[in-house]
Amino acid sequence: MTQLDRRLSEFVDRSTEMRRFSEILEKRSKPVIFVHGASGVGKSSLLARMIHECSLRGIAKTEIVWTETRNPDHLNIMRTVRDSLGAQHFSGFTALVNGYYDERVKFDLTVNTSGTINVASGASFVNATTGDIAGVMVRDCMFVVPRRDLGVSENERMLRLTQQFLEDLAGFTEGSPTVMFFDAVEKMTEETKKWMWGEFMNVFRDGRASNVVCVFLGQTAPELDRETRRVVEETALGPLQLDDIEEYLRKRNVACQAPRELARMILVQTKGHPYEVAYNVDLFEEMR
Repeated sequence: MTQLDRRLSEFVDRSTEMRRFSEILEKRSKPVIFVHGASGVGKSSLLARMIHECSLRGIAKTEIVWTETRNPDHLNIMRTVRDSLGAQHFSGFTALVNGYYDERVKFDLTVNTSGTINVASGASFVNATTGDIAGVMVRDCMFVVPRRDLGVSENERMLRLTQQFLEDLAGFTEGSPTVMFFDAVEKMTEETKKWMWGEFMNVFRDGRASNVVCVFLGQTAPELDRETRRVVEETALGPLQLDDIEEYLRKRNVACQAPRELARMILVQTKGHPYEVAYNVDLFEEMR
């Protein structure tokens, strides 16, 4: 069983959050969901369940994750979403990226011309379609060296790229519901936060992306203005309760003559912190 399968099989509580998520997917009542809670409270398990739900429903999805060593900025975010959903749907954005960044930056791509290049040799497809097949493929220039000859400031470049990206996104999602997941957003830089809530969210505040749902997960509650809060469903994840821990024991197949009392003891010991609950159940199993 994979780590993801194990998380899903042991998933407890959060039924309210999943029910609300399903309602939003069906009715698009709130285009933005923000889930926050302390580290280890169960955000990763909830995220795995939400992604799984999208797969079951056949809904397009993309995921952006911030870590200690990876901190995507606004351009990286838009590129990642584009490549996840299909670059062919974002041709306007890609053309603008290529136009704004220095075309004089060159790279040397040496191809062996002394013979032939075999691509997908022997490939066979029955009742199926394929994506791109090529010896070499370049999506866009992927450089971040601004062209100096255009006289366009970095801020203006960011605004125009965002506007074009959102237009392409709205066009793609007209016929394809899409969920974008943003995980560990507390690690975003202040500059990226300003762009995210100041520019990127405009399309949701204005109702121009009715077929898109954004899910943010972080450790702290967001600081949002009144207009943005109108389109945000905010959820604070709390500790597990006694019934949740007892359900977790059942899903772990823990053999115990008094599961309710064991659950009560674990609750007192851990105060319902999911990571500590799992650790204590592991200790109990090892001591048997």
